[in-house]
Amino acid sequence: MNTKNPDTYCVLSHVSLSVQNEGDVCVCNKSLQSLQNGKQNNLYLHNAGLEKIWKSPTRKLVYTALDYGKKISSCDACWKDEEAGVVSSRMTFNRELAGIDISKDQPRILILKPTNTCNMGCRMCQPSTSTSLYSDFYKLETQMNGFSGSFGEYTQQFETIRAGLGKQNTQIWDTFEQWLPGLIFLDIYGGEPMLAPAMWDRIISAADQDKLSNTKVQFHTNGTIWNQKYIDTLHKFKSANIGISIDSGNHQHLEYIRHGVDVEKLFENLKKYQQLTQEYKHISLNICCTVSIYNIWYLDEILNELSKFGLDVGLNFVYGPEQYDLRHLPQSIKNQLIRKFSQNSRLSKATSLLKHTIPGCDIYWPKFCKEVEILDQIRNQRFKEVFPDYYAALEPFWQTDWVQSCETNVN
Repeated sequence: MNTKNPDTYCVLSHVSLSVQNEGDVCVCNKSLQSLQNGKQNNLYLHNAGLEKIWKSPTRKLVYTALDYGKKISSCDACWKDEEAGVVSSRMTFNRELAGIDISKDQPRILILKPTNTCNMGCRMCQPSTSTSLYSDFYKLETQMNGFSGSFGEYTQQFETIRAGLGKQNTQIWDTFEQWLPGLIFLDIYGGEPMLAPAMWDRIISAADQDKLSNTKVQFHTNGTIWNQKYIDTLHKFKSANIGISIDSGNHQHLEYIRHGVDVEKLFENLKKYQQLTQEYKHISLNICCTVSIYNIWYLDEILNELSKFGLDVGLNFVYGPEQYDLRHLPQSIKNQLIRKFSQNSRLSKATSLLKHTIPGCDIYWPKFCKEVEILDQIRNQRFKEVFPDYYAALEPFWQTDWVQSCETNVN
């Protein structure tokens, strides 16, 4: 008899591991709980290894709590979606993975962020997900939060990424290659995954031994880097889906949001990926649009423009860092967007989120404004010039009196 509570049960807690950019590991990509040892210390790749992390007592506590009806706080992303009337990741995977065989020896799903090396410094990212943000965010932290250390001291916080996911950590990559044949799904993020040679070396090795035929793979790329050696492994998987990150069809908007993007190279490679899907029918392609405060004003126009490529366009809504969450916009702006989107069925999730009130708007909205102005100075950009109509609507509410200490009042 199945006693698992359907209101909280999550199959991912039983079958998934999510390797995070900081070198820690969670049960899924949206979980806020790093897996720990018996002394409640976070387990990191550089000092624990994947096999030990898979056997973490925290993982057992998480899936047991969810099995028996406890809405644990580390799963807030799904609870918030469900409260807003949105289909959550928990609900989606419970449906899609019903009946999956659970292994005690390894995960069946691995969500992997194999590097924070990236050739772009996107506005809604953080240094833990892009090395191209190190310099800008060092300056940002100095001006915004009063950081007084050297650049070397600032970047020291990312050492767990280098130590855990670097090519020298053969223990991690040995286990990864060992697990590959038993995975039903490998979901790869970044940084930029095309800049993760340690991972691709092991995928190539498994491909050469025909050990990928039971595994579906998905990877998310900014689309500006084409590595033929890596591309040639994709048809060896059971199936492959490639998600190209494009957050606007307007080149000026795209260059502002995804700082450092080579727009011409991006769309050139998009055509090459489309040709690849013609050659291999089990390889698919879609566009992933990351939706944040930066581009929500234009979302209907963005969908129309990106749909011209004849590909599915998925929307990835930013929940963290919280200052980029569209739910922290001023209420008047949200009301305008709700009216604008209400008749567009493709924007039903955006409309639901805009109607959903969450705490912290008095903190995260001014934090967003202040961060925009500082980064604009650092990058010699101007939000008000790139998005003039959007800024005209925002200007009456624009405020930059955020201070670091106020963040402690959110809870």
